[in-house]
Amino acid sequence: MNEILNLLGKSENDKEVKILLNENNFSLPKAKYHVESLFGTSLNVDFRVKFSYDEIYNGTITNEDVKVPFEEYKPAYELILEGISFKDYFPFDLTQESTKEEVKKVGNVYNKPTKDLWYLIKDDYHLSINFKDEKVYHITVTKQTLSFKENLEITKQLKEQSKNINPANIERLTDYDLLRPTVNWKKNMQELAGLDADFYSIENLNKMDDILDEFYKMLKKYTLEKKASNIYNSVKKTVDSFNKLEDKYGYFTTDERGSLATYINEMVMITGLKLEFDVTEQWRNW
Repeated sequence: MNEILNLLGKSENDKEVKILLNENNFSLPKAKYHVESLFGTSLNVDFRVKFSYDEIYNGTITNEDVKVPFEEYKPAYELILEGISFKDYFPFDLTQESTKEEVKKVGNVYNKPTKDLWYLIKDDYHLSINFKDEKVYHITVTKQTLSFKENLEITKQLKEQSKNINPANIERLTDYDLLRPTVNWKKNMQELAGLDADFYSIENLNKMDDILDEFYKMLKKYTLEKKASNIYNSVKKTVDSFNKLEDKYGYFTTDERGSLATYINEMVMITGLKLEFDVTEQWRNW
């Protein structure tokens, strides 16, 4: 049963994938959408169009010319086997009688498991396991996406970095916060209002200051507590707040966008947290 997992990431044109489809009486439609799901008696399979699969799992950006909106299709699309869902017979030596204790031995459980749904990491695979009456009921397996792997690496780094957080840097943190970008934005409000009067109004700038006040408080608290993961998560909360502000009122101009990202990154670095990338980029819409 485990051998079937080797087909994940392979093309619909692969010989072994075609055998899998034939054995389960599956037939892909001629008009192929970005995502196709086929449902069988003992298993289901999910396919994703190649350019989308490559971006999500390999980080490969495809020429925009080959893309079309999600709801459209091209008969020439090549589909890649993305996921396999098992209903009766399961991989990793699990059965319908397998308990949660047996599942724990398969891989690492993460993301706060619920009573009936667990997520596991096993080698290069991502497993979603459903339970019924405390026994394994349904398993879906995909490969780990690129972003998932990156987040795992970041989580690993954060666990190792709490020792780098230095409470003695609080004074530096406070001094740098005095240079927050909203100080200059308020000085140049008239000029910025000429670019976007609504977005750079005094009311909005005060809201931005409120967000940065909260960011500073979180960094101060978690620096004193030497909690690297909390410092990292405070960035997400702050960036999300600015995303909502921008969605509602307008857009950051290029220079102001850069100033805000630089401020957030510098504040994080002062705590002692060492990350060699723009910590805001993965969450921000601006």
